[in-house]
This record gives sequence, C-alpha cells and structure tokens, in this order.
Amino acid sequence: MNKSFACFVLFSLMLAGIMMSACTQSGVIWKPWKGALVEAKKEQKLILLKVTQDNCHYCTDMERNVLSQKAVKDFIKTNFIPVAVNISEEMLPLGLKVSMTPTFFFIDFKGSVVKKVPGSWDQKDFQGFMYKALEEKRR
Repeated sequence: MNKSFACFVLFSLMLAGIMMSACTQSGVIWKPWKGALVEAKKEQKLILLKVTQDNCHYCTDMERNVLSQKAVKDFIKTNFIPVAVNISEEMLPLGLKVSMTPTFFFIDFKGSVVKKVPGSWDQKDFQGFMYKALEEKRR
C-alpha cells in the first residue's frame, strides 16, 4: 500500500471520528415524527416536538445556547421523546400550526398538545417550560 494513501485513509478515519463525536455531543439527538406516538406510549413520555426552519437565527441560537447544554440534554433524554420537524422541508404533524420558529410542542401519546412554547428562550426559562409540561401531563 502506498504510504501517502495510507496516511490519507488514516486522516479520513480520524476526521470522521471527530465529526461524529462533535455531532453527538453538540445537542439532543432529534428523531423524525414517524413512530413518535408509538414510542411515547411505550415509554410513557411526552413528545418534545421542536419546530424549526432553514435560516432561522433564533433556532440556531436556541440550539447553541440552550439545547446543547448538558443539563438540558440529560433532562430531555430522561423525560421526553425528542422529535424535530424543519418546516422548510416537511409538513407539521397533527394539523399543528406555528407563527414563528422555533416553536416547541409537548404532545402526549394520544396526539394532544399539552403545552406550546413559541420562541427562543434562555436555559432557565426553557427548563421551566419543560417542568410545567411534565406537571400538566400528570393532571
């Protein structure tokens, strides 16, 4: 095997590993809508539906400053089924409507909206919304 080709392969593998690590550490792993209601029922969790669109400054801001924080990621992973829909690419499920992005919906396994949170928030406020959604679910 050619030495420069071997170096190229090694470099490519290292770069791919770094990229995969960065992607999984940067924020929540968001799932597609398909199957979310079934998973929510099975797991007895609310769905946290994040609605975004292309070129949304506030969506990027929220992802970078709130959703990528360890405490937020861990809380979402423990308590919700995280689902993302980019309305530039696909329709919202359940006939939902938004007037701005980002918008967050907390949805039970029957497809009922428990809480709707439009806008970009700081970590403390967003965590408060998540706690309130869980309280609403218990009622």
